[in-house]
Order: sequence, then C-alpha cells, then structure tokens
Amino acid sequence: MQKTSLIRKILYLGLVLTLASVLLGINLNKEFIGHHDWNSVVYSLIAKNYIRYGYISTKLGQVRNPEITQPANFNFLIHYPPLLPILISLGFKVFGPVEFAARLIPVAASLLLLSMIFLIGISLVSVSVGFLAALFVVLTPLFIYFGKLPVHDTIVPAFGVTAFYGYIQYMKTRKKIYYMLILFGVVVGGLVNWSNYYVVLAIIVHFLVWDRNKSVRYPIIVLVPICIFLFSLQLLHLKILTGNFHLFDFIGIFLRRANIVANDPIYSFSLSTYFYKESEYLKIYMTRTLLVLSTVWLITSFFGKKSSSEKRTNFYLYALLIYGLVQLVVFTNLSYIHDYMIYYLLPYIVLSGALGFLFILKKLPFKNLAYMYVVIVVLTVGMERKSFAKALLLSDMNKKGKDIAVFIKNHTDVGENSYITSISYKEFYEVFIAFYSERGVGYGEALTPTILQNYQFIIRPKAHDALLSSDKFFLDTHLTRFENEEYIWYTKK
Repeated sequence: MQKTSLIRKILYLGLVLTLASVLLGINLNKEFIGHHDWNSVVYSLIAKNYIRYGYISTKLGQVRNPEITQPANFNFLIHYPPLLPILISLGFKVFGPVEFAARLIPVAASLLLLSMIFLIGISLVSVSVGFLAALFVVLTPLFIYFGKLPVHDTIVPAFGVTAFYGYIQYMKTRKKIYYMLILFGVVVGGLVNWSNYYVVLAIIVHFLVWDRNKSVRYPIIVLVPICIFLFSLQLLHLKILTGNFHLFDFIGIFLRRANIVANDPIYSFSLSTYFYKESEYLKIYMTRTLLVLSTVWLITSFFGKKSSSEKRTNFYLYALLIYGLVQLVVFTNLSYIHDYMIYYLLPYIVLSGALGFLFILKKLPFKNLAYMYVVIVVLTVGMERKSFAKALLLSDMNKKGKDIAVFIKNHTDVGENSYITSISYKEFYEVFIAFYSERGVGYGEALTPTILQNYQFIIRPKAHDALLSSDKFFLDTHLTRFENEEYIWYTKK
C-alpha cells in the first residue's frame, strides 16, 4: 500500500512538473523586450560582467557597467545580495550570454516552488489537495509568465516555501533533516534577497500563536539571528566593495518603498487606488475562479466544528497568508508599481483554493461525478485568462531599446561611446541598451563641446528626435551624416 501511494505521488508530481516545464518553455529564448524585462537585462548584464571580469576581480560585487572598464570605475548595484546574478552567470558559462540561459534559473526555482506546494498539500491534507493546488499554480498567468523572469521576487518564494515545508515536517517529526531543510531555505533564499526573511516571520508567528511547543523553541527562534547575520553579511560585503556600509541608503529605500516618505506623484498613490490596483492584479494574474475558491476556504475555516487535523491545517495556511501579505502590506510603493509582488501570495491562494473547492465538492450532488467537477474547475482556471497569458508572453514594449542597442553595437567598436539625443530613450530603455549594446552610452537633448569630444557616434532616433534645430544643423555641417527609416546618425570616422 505504501509503495502504491509513493508511486501515485511520484506520478502526480511528474505530471505537473512536465506540464509546468512545457508552459514555462514557451518563448524561453525570447529577446528581453517584454513586460518587466527591465529586471532580465539588469541582472543578466551583471552576470555578463562576472564572466567578463571574474568573481575575484569583482569581489562578487554586482558590476553594472555595460562597457569594458577598469575595476576602479566599477558601478555596483547595492540593493540586493549577489546570488541571483551569480547563478545566472553560471548558466552563461555553460550556454553563453543568451536569454534562455538567464531564464533557466527562475525556471528551476519555479519547479522547486511547485514541488514544495505539492508536498505541503500532501503533508497537510492529502495527495489530491497537493495535486490540485499544483495544477492551479501551473495554470495561472502569474506562474506562466513570471515563473521564468530573472528577478528576486519570483525566485525567493521557492526557497521560502521550501523552508516552510521543512518547518511543517519538523514540527510533525522532529527529524533533523527537516530542520536542515528549514536552514537551507532560509540561508539560500536570504542570499538571493532579504525578502526571504518573510518566511521566518510567518514561522515565528505560527510557532508563538498556534503551537508554542517549548521543546523546539530554540531551533525556531534562532532563525531570527540567522536573518540578522545574513543582512549584516550583505552590509559587510558593501563595505568591502565601496568603503561604505550603505545602511542609510537602505533606510532611505525602505522609507520610500513603504510610502513613508513622499513619492513621485506620477503614480497617484492613495490607499483606495492601491487596494483597487492590487485586487485587479490578483484577478487577472491568479483568476477570479481561484480567488473565489480561496475566499470560500477562508470564510469556512472560521466557522463550524473542526477536527484537530483541520485546525492544524488552518493554522499553517494562516501563516502562509501572512507570508504572502508582508510584501503587500509593508512595501506598498514597491507593490503598487510592480505587479509581480503578489507572487508571494501564490502558495496560499492555490492551497486554500484547492481546499475551498473540496468544501464545495462535498456539497455538490451526484458524488459519482466528482472527477468531472475537478476537470471543470481546472479547465475554468486554465481558460479564464488564457488570452491575457498569451499577451504577456508576446509583449514587446521594450523592443525599441533592444533594436537601437544592436544598431549601436553593429556600428561601433569596443571602447567607443555613443550618444542618443533623447532623454525619453534613457528613461524607458537605458538598461536594455546597456545590456544589448555593451557600449558606453550617453543621453541628452542638447550638444556641448564635451559631448562632441567624448562620443564617437551620435544617434537621432526618429521616434523621438528632440535635438535642438541649431544642434541638428551643426551635426549636419560638421560630421558625416547617415540615415535610414529608424535613425539619423553621425560619426567622426
């Protein structure tokens, strides 16, 4: 019987992992021109620089310079730990600096997240719940698109949920291997991003409010100083790189991202607009169907007599809800601008959604049609936002940045600098141009003697040709002029 049960679990997990791999594999090698691919080019450029300069020369610092430069001129990204671009660079070492190699890291993390959700469903309720929750994950537009985006907030949840699964099993069995799983999730996830600390908060809250088992108090509470150590390690790394701990920079970022200080009025932030926008994100990325099922579970979890196992399940899911909400409640500015911050809620939504569906299933007539009901709800989730998921996969709003970058690279030599006469291109496409051009690029809408001296290649993009008429006349009369359908450009050669 146990062997049959194990085979069943393996088959179910293999099925959802295969389906997930197929869906995540769509456009895996697509150019970084889509929705939120800003992240893809930023961390891939840093990964390129690990290959270019080496891990020792960079001191594992995240170098952002697109052009070849000396270590004294390195421009470091300081906001996050370096593990993500380091992992991407390992993919680049094997496959070269290509798009699919960068996306392999989040794909691997997504498959890990999916596996952990499946195992949590089994651990708390049954194989059926784990399988249904895993299917829900795979079919959401959130997972299909962002599950392969190289950014911290789509990778960290895999390690956070791994730690949470380890915690569930450790509280049940007290086996050291599960405590090691907690430590693995907390430490590795913490080296990817500080947002992994949310899972420690969820674990601590669960332990103090719903468990309070004194025999494991120390192993659980010690997770807090581990997080403090990881953050201190990041500050120490910055001190080695730049001579500064940057603690006040982090405080400033925290205040801005939490909307505690004034923010750019362009986003028109208010609590009412924030709640509305986040609710819209949840509906379009996780589907209305899943949200309804999740809400059904949440409401019913508070009412009626519950067995001890049902209470245990409820408490763990409440903790997962806390894990998912921290980012949205604390960092409102960040979540308002970046729709994928709801990714932390995905484990809770799919697990509670699976339980909500089972509650409804028990109330439905014709119990012999249970499998048909399951197929219907799975198809409903999968089809509800199909067109939206397709649009995300085909999104190309950053193509202009990639195109002008390739144009610059093809028309300049290594070490030559280019100047784009449009602030708009800097505002929207600078990081894309940096990644794909691998050249030093300046931006502005007026010429000065310094610009003419330092830049060998000047481009006027016709899509936004903002240069002053007098400067255009000067370029036309003093430099060699070229033109095609997209650009007017000048060279000193």
